[in-house]
Amino acid sequence: MFALLVPPGPTLHDAVSYLAMVRGPVTAVNSPFCYRVGAPLLARVWPGSPQAGLAAVTFVSMALAVMLWFRMGRGLGLSRRALGMAGLAIASTQAWMGLFNNPYLTDGAGLLGLTAGWAAWVADAFWWVLPVLALGPLFRETVAPVALLWARDRRWGRFALALLLVVAPLAAVRMAPGMPSSASSEGALLHALRMKGVFANLGDALASYHALWWLAGVGLRRAPAERLRVLVPPLVLFLAVAGVLSLLGNTVRMFALAMPFMALAVAECFEALAQRDARAAWALAAVLSLGVFVWYPTRPLGAGVSAHPVFQYLFAAVALLASALALRRAYGRDLAPRPLTR
Repeated sequence: MFALLVPPGPTLHDAVSYLAMVRGPVTAVNSPFCYRVGAPLLARVWPGSPQAGLAAVTFVSMALAVMLWFRMGRGLGLSRRALGMAGLAIASTQAWMGLFNNPYLTDGAGLLGLTAGWAAWVADAFWWVLPVLALGPLFRETVAPVALLWARDRRWGRFALALLLVVAPLAAVRMAPGMPSSASSEGALLHALRMKGVFANLGDALASYHALWWLAGVGLRRAPAERLRVLVPPLVLFLAVAGVLSLLGNTVRMFALAMPFMALAVAECFEALAQRDARAAWALAAVLSLGVFVWYPTRPLGAGVSAHPVFQYLFAAVALLASALALRRAYGRDLAPRPLTR
């Protein structure tokens, strides 16, 4: 509701291509945008402007992804309290806020697709994931790595079928009459490295979740083995995919791919922290939630706070300090506590 009531920021970067696809033929823009036909086609049937249509696709997808993530977390045994705290923390990161600041992209639909694919893998509901793999890449190709989860389980027949469902729709769209040829990934990679450099990309990656990288690590150390089995494989997979894709574009946006799994890892940390000291856990969640004012530069709430990057660095430092104080209060000097005996 907040996202729909507060107008988004100006149309920037890739959004220009998607808006052109809503207004006219999808072949009017270059690759890879012209292949992502899902969101623009849905936006065309929205009763309003092209901007409103794309924003509706993004916000509805994000809402569905959050509800599915919460349901999966509860099914895995995490408490509502821990999931709520982790939700506050993740929702105030630059990775999540980027979806709000520029809602005319396909990132929200891609987030829903990979969350649904992971949920089907956890539930071993292979037939439910087939429509996700067939339709998801038409919104954003980042849904495709979900198929690799079945390769990890050495279910080669299912992996082959999943891969076929991913490739076939993409191939059909790309071979449609009038579609422009694919852009050179190698050229995009070299251009990105020349423009930003390796260290700048690394800095963006760290900024995407700031102190939550540490809290996620603590959560993984505290998580029971049965939850690690369904959390670690997709987390590693999508962090690796994000690391590669970050060199081709905006690093912070790419690391949003791992958001559902980072959020569950952070929830594991809050679950353990709240059991030792609930006040420290809630205080830390409250401090981290203030990031909404820092990473929301194109909205009225953040316009006066995020005018200079110094506020972003200051918030990251405060978040790290608050995390250290909360963990020290609960665990003493062991700031990365080991699992309890089970």
